[in-house]
Amino acid sequence: MEESRERTLAALALMVDQYLERRPDGFLDSYAMTAGEQAITILGEHGYMEVTIKGRIFGRWTKAGEDLLNLTRTRK
Repeated sequence: MEESRERTLAALALMVDQYLERRPDGFLDSYAMTAGEQAITILGEHGYMEVTIKGRIFGRWTKAGEDLLNLTRTRK
């Protein structure tokens, strides 16, 4: 993946992790906000989230997503 795209997805992942609530079942709640839904969808398209639609969009980190978050956090 080109560096610019990787950095953009890493920043998006950090924002999702910081601003969307993680429910007890591990899913992050988009709160039906367009920005949250789009972020989860984009991260899902790249294999970083498992996307579920239950009236609104929820996402759960995949192993690749957890790895991306851990790598990004250690780069600070």
